[in-house]
Amino acid sequence: MLSIYEKLENILRMNDESTYYKIAEVIVANLFNKKILSQKDLSEQSYSSLSTITKFSKSLGYSGYLELSILLKLEMEKYSAKKTKPSSSFLKLDIEKEIREWIKNNTVFVENFISILKGNSFFKINTSYQLASSGLFLKDILTIKNKNVSLITENFSLLKNTTNRKNEDINLVLLSGRDTFTMISYLNLNSQNWNMNNTFIFVTPNHFKKLTTKFKNVMIIDFESDNSSFILRTFAFNYLFALISEYI
Repeated sequence: MLSIYEKLENILRMNDESTYYKIAEVIVANLFNKKILSQKDLSEQSYSSLSTITKFSKSLGYSGYLELSILLKLEMEKYSAKKTKPSSSFLKLDIEKEIREWIKNNTVFVENFISILKGNSFFKINTSYQLASSGLFLKDILTIKNKNVSLITENFSLLKNTTNRKNEDINLVLLSGRDTFTMISYLNLNSQNWNMNNTFIFVTPNHFKKLTTKFKNVMIIDFESDNSSFILRTFAFNYLFALISEYI
């Protein structure tokens, strides 16, 4: 059974700028400050009506916002109690420093990645749902640099065998999150025909074990504060891609 936070993550993962997306975004943003808004405050901050907040809550399986907020508070307290290193301030968590250290530990991969981005024109970004927004961010960066980029996200059409343009495409893979069965099946089916020198994969340790292809260029997602969340991983990859963009 999904937690409330996971349900909110699923809405944010769609990145569709809908009313429900905005409501979920406001709730999650306040959770970082350990704050759960009243229905009125949530309505004002998300520019939604009170009735829309109620409908949003019911869409997640609750009788209304009151039940959702009570259970969310219990969930937040339960999560906080599990922390082994409690902090009086979120700002004490130097997530940016941890991500920089993660990048530094993968210097060879990152330098090769930058080199391949600079020296080629055709790219295919294959991304699971969780990192779809980061994949789109990378696509926008490469497009600005006058690169030809296609973006493939997790969907059943991926199971159809596809071939690269005379093996010229550089395959970039972003693989993390829960909904990855189709993407893993797609990779195991198609990547055998890819040029491993032209393939770069960002992947969690657990997902890497499920891949049958022996990839040459791999960056494991293992920065210290990684907790599998959509928000933290999206921040990490957008930070990485923003840094890389300065060298392309």
